[in-house]
Amino acid sequence: VFNRFRNFLMKNIGMDPIRLVSSEPPYIITFSPSNSRDPDRRIRYNKQTTALEKAFKDEISRGDVVVRSVQFNAIPIEEQVKKVAESAIIVGTCGGGASTNMFLPKGAGMILYYPDKPSGRGHNYPARLDWDYFNNAGYARVHWLPISEKDSEEDVDLFVKLVKNEIETISHH
Repeated sequence: VFNRFRNFLMKNIGMDPIRLVSSEPPYIITFSPSNSRDPDRRIRYNKQTTALEKAFKDEISRGDVVVRSVQFNAIPIEEQVKKVAESAIIVGTCGGGASTNMFLPKGAGMILYYPDKPSGRGHNYPARLDWDYFNNAGYARVHWLPISEKDSEEDVDLFVKLVKNEIETISHH
């Protein structure tokens, strides 16, 4: 149902929906940094992008893997949708800035960081924004990682392994 809704929205703004993520390179890994007004979710992915650039050095030089950051809140909606729809994997933070993730193609991977501690004024519990939607978006593989430890060496290594597994999965569908 969510994929049909996604396709309807894309057609409604004059775009032809890509039905499946391509199993052929280039595999585009799109980071969505600092797209929230909430300081707890306004995060950067410097360690993650650096680790991917190191892990995929040869693939990047051949053009088989592209690692990019997109400031979605600074570009028109049509361009946002296009950039998400051409991505094999998108990495971002849950919340309003993740709403364009719904335009991922079928079979793509999504890595969402979430606040795992109370998130400020009036929030005595961790926010679980987007939890229900993305957990039920069966057209994409969704992975949830906590913000609080995202920059630890162990979690950055885990992140790289997760991305490698996603590309392996996409390349064999």
